[in-house]
Amino acid sequence: MPTQRSALALLLSVFLGVRCFAQDPAAGPAAPNPADQPQLVKIVFFTPSDRAVPDGVQHRLTQIADAAELFLFTEMNRLGYPAGVKRLFARGPDGQVEVLHVEGDQPAASGKYAKPDHAPEVIRRATEQYHVTGEGNVWWIFVYLGDRPAFFKDWHGTGDVRAGGWAMINYDSVPGEIRPDLSFTTGFNRECRLKSTIHELGHAFGLPHLGPDPTLGLGNSLMGPNPGEYATRFYPHDDRVYLSAAAAAMLWRHPIFSGRPRDGFAPPRVKLVDYQPVFNAADNTVTINGRVVAPPCPIASFCSIPAARPMNTGFPTTRPASRPTARSDSPSTSRPRPTAST
Repeated sequence: MPTQRSALALLLSVFLGVRCFAQDPAAGPAAPNPADQPQLVKIVFFTPSDRAVPDGVQHRLTQIADAAELFLFTEMNRLGYPAGVKRLFARGPDGQVEVLHVEGDQPAASGKYAKPDHAPEVIRRATEQYHVTGEGNVWWIFVYLGDRPAFFKDWHGTGDVRAGGWAMINYDSVPGEIRPDLSFTTGFNRECRLKSTIHELGHAFGLPHLGPDPTLGLGNSLMGPNPGEYATRFYPHDDRVYLSAAAAAMLWRHPIFSGRPRDGFAPPRVKLVDYQPVFNAADNTVTINGRVVAPPCPIASFCSIPAARPMNTGFPTTRPASRPTARSDSPSTSRPRPTAST
């Protein structure tokens, strides 16, 4: 059974992610100031000193970016959290994404680039080489260690709404065409690990792991387990991927999606009152009861956390509890909102 502390941490992380909204999602984020320079995700293609850039990099990265934009914008609209921008990436007149090419100072065999701990160095080099300005940038770093079987294995992403973030994943040069109009887990999209590639970008935006809710019938969640883990457990619709409402709510107020500067973001001040986790041995869940006391907030959250994680992936699998188990004390919680399973 998870500790009370870990259950509390997950509850607060979900609530804090959606806490700082001050306006109605139905109204959309406030219109960006035309004088403000829109903030966009920086795509970096990184190679060790002894690896040449393979053919077709910009084309493939454009397809990946197209898939990310189409999926995230479509899902956010479906859930009632429309983005305030029309694009996430800088593009040229031909629609191709801008790619920042960065070369390391060591060969691939040095082992220096086998782990994501060199991300700060890559970001520093890209910033200096391309004169990147501003704070809180989000970096999507593709590491190319060579053609197959060479592979950057230790994928990672981290970030938050204030400091920005980064995601570092492998670049696969295998021939084929990514289809933004198809599911992430279909055909060549699955072979290229498209779902995991965009999953790590989600972490760069500050999204936590949010496992799938099988009762929705929507398949695997973007911030849930990798497609292989999901499929081997015989969960339904393993050819589908969806964005959870909690993730959409978090993205909705991220500066890259809202088009607004992050200056207005203030860390929420909340406290948990009458906290009581209840373990149900029948379905192996922990239901959290209590009240989250905070300044006025229009979001109501509730969750049910499995005591044992059947997919064995470390991803909390969430599904609606029989009643709300956490709410804001604000009267505005009675207003209709997109519902979240976390």
